[in-house]
Amino acid sequence: MQPQHHAFPSRRRISLPTWRRESAAKIGFQALALGASCTRIDELTRAFSAFARNGSLEEPVYLRRVRDRAGQVVEDNTAVSDPMGPPDVRLDRMVALAGQSTKTVIPPRAAWLTSQLLRRVVTKGHAPALRSTGLLVAGKTGTSSATMDTWFVGYTSRSMITTWIGDDRRERPLGYKDAAFMLNVPMAARFLWETTAGQPLRDIPWERPAGVRANDTGGNLRTTMEAGKPKTRPRRVSARGSGAKARPATGRLSRA
Repeated sequence: MQPQHHAFPSRRRISLPTWRRESAAKIGFQALALGASCTRIDELTRAFSAFARNGSLEEPVYLRRVRDRAGQVVEDNTAVSDPMGPPDVRLDRMVALAGQSTKTVIPPRAAWLTSQLLRRVVTKGHAPALRSTGLLVAGKTGTSSATMDTWFVGYTSRSMITTWIGDDRRERPLGYKDAAFMLNVPMAARFLWETTAGQPLRDIPWERPAGVRANDTGGNLRTTMEAGKPKTRPRRVSARGSGAKARPATGRLSRA
């Protein structure tokens, strides 16, 4: 796979406004997957919502509702899935949004598979604080160079969370041995433990896209080094005597 052909369009569709095309030319397309370009908390949270929602973006809400002095609703941004919203308000919002479709920015299968990986970060990776809560959470940590920033972006079936610790002027690094799984993951675990108490959470990913098999793991792809190195069988020794030269037998690469 050529990163310059795939990473750039996906990055533009997810839309991170602080990213600029010239930055990719300076740092290289391959570094985009490692988070080498700048971004903000709200942008990164919005981008991760595409994984949670099978490829569709969820716009962040800063103001749920605006009322005038008479109590009439002037602006309503209430989410239907808002766990803090009263049932009647959520029902009214469902009717208001009926017929509107969300924007799909990445293929649903790609989002589904990525969501599985993010879930395993919590169940099998460096997230012991989250595992100890028993909450159904998926997410990913991140630690920038020189420990200037530490991140954790995660989500449940009902909400998302992004935690960041660092210096936005990039002047004072954190501790030399600090990392996101030591700082941000415990912070996120404590917050989620308090805010999701009593909420019925579903395992992640919770909604399989149409046409995707339940046992779909994305296929078996070799790494670049494995694909470029042909397999060889042991050298055959001729039975005509020790003076005969051995002829190597090369194998063929099979499709993964």
